[in-house]
Amino acid sequence: MLKKETKFLEELNSPEKKIGLRATAYFTSKDKSVLSKDLKSQLTISLGENFLKDLEQNLKDKMLSPNNLLVKMEFSPLPEKMHREIFPFFKPGSYLKIRDILEGILFCQILREEWGLNQELKILNIQESLSTKEKELLENFREQQIKGLIQTLSDKDPGWAYSALVILARLHTIEESI
Repeated sequence: MLKKETKFLEELNSPEKKIGLRATAYFTSKDKSVLSKDLKSQLTISLGENFLKDLEQNLKDKMLSPNNLLVKMEFSPLPEKMHREIFPFFKPGSYLKIRDILEGILFCQILREEWGLNQELKILNIQESLSTKEKELLENFREQQIKGLIQTLSDKDPGWAYSALVILARLHTIEESI
């Protein structure tokens, strides 16, 4: 964890500000997605008219406020002494919260701009088409994933943005398969 936190802070301090966020390689802004457009409509029905806009603005406000996590950058102290009986747990500093906020902003941007699935991740040499039963199973799985996404966005537990990005990638993959 300490290694990840250090790498993240190095990327944040680099002149390019190119930060490697998890699950973002699934998407590309080059291809537009019909799924994202439909999903935005479903999220609006379930979570409210301006949910996505408000979520993105709240996340940006957290990053840009005068008392933001970047200003209060902190590392948790390492244990003073090592004991054989006590494992020295490392408690992460601001890194996880900052990463979650950035992933959340990116999730909102992907939906807002209707990014598609990265072409490099698609399997294009499938010989047989899906049976009716397989399509039905995938459609049921898609519905469960949409419900899971709505629940994830409602709860906003730690790590919610990564979970939302993964679910969104699954939904794109299911759509490609059907």
